[in-house]
Amino acid sequence: MELVECLNHHENWLELQLIKAEKYLKLGQAEGSAYLLDKLNSNMPAPVMQTNIHGDCTTDNVLVVDGKVQTFIDVAGMTIGDPRYDESLAISRFLENEEYVEAFYEGYTRYRVTKEEYTYFDEGLYEFF
Repeated sequence: MELVECLNHHENWLELQLIKAEKYLKLGQAEGSAYLLDKLNSNMPAPVMQTNIHGDCTTDNVLVVDGKVQTFIDVAGMTIGDPRYDESLAISRFLENEEYVEAFYEGYTRYRVTKEEYTYFDEGLYEFF
């Protein structure tokens, strides 16, 4: 049985994103620079187990009813990938508020991105997508 491409987790998702980033850069469809892309390629974080990711995991894409998360919306980018990508995007709006960050990690207990990992995604890879 052939896997749907987005569910093929045998390939390194992050490496594939860097290839896409280079393509978008060449087409003028990215805010990132060639210098930033070189830096990202040279400083890839250590691999983690790939999981199901949303691809645009912001508070705008979480449906909350009566104070409880019901579901994710806008799931067109859902795939198997690096969970630090979603995690970094999810905390980016409130990273300066330690109380909010702690509340997030009370609910999200799988992993906690390091400052370096957060910076890699938030100030790096996101510039191409």
